[in-house]
Amino acid sequence: SLPILLPIYSWLDLPQYWLGLKLYDFIAGSAAVDKARFVRADRAGQLFPLLKMEGLKGGMIYSDGLHNDSRMNVSIALTAAHHGALVLNHIKVENLLKDSSGRVVGVTAKE
Repeated sequence: SLPILLPIYSWLDLPQYWLGLKLYDFIAGSAAVDKARFVRADRAGQLFPLLKMEGLKGGMIYSDGLHNDSRMNVSIALTAAHHGALVLNHIKVENLLKDSSGRVVGVTAKE
């Protein structure tokens, strides 16, 4: 898991951070790595030593899951190839092809 700290410098910010992160926990369901929690200023400083301590009231710590991007990218490339797409690791794009509304619909490329 990747611990993230939202520093709190005003007690007025605590309720909205707490509520938002508890909603984040709820949406994650059983896949949540660690539940969001409040830590006092001294503990936040221990855990995140580069944090600006002046005026710090505390912080909300939550964890974000880690994702294997390379595995996902290979899976997408294999699925695209299975459906007939040309999959390349690297190619020079010379021009973007756009439709009448300006939306990109293709490219002119050169090996």
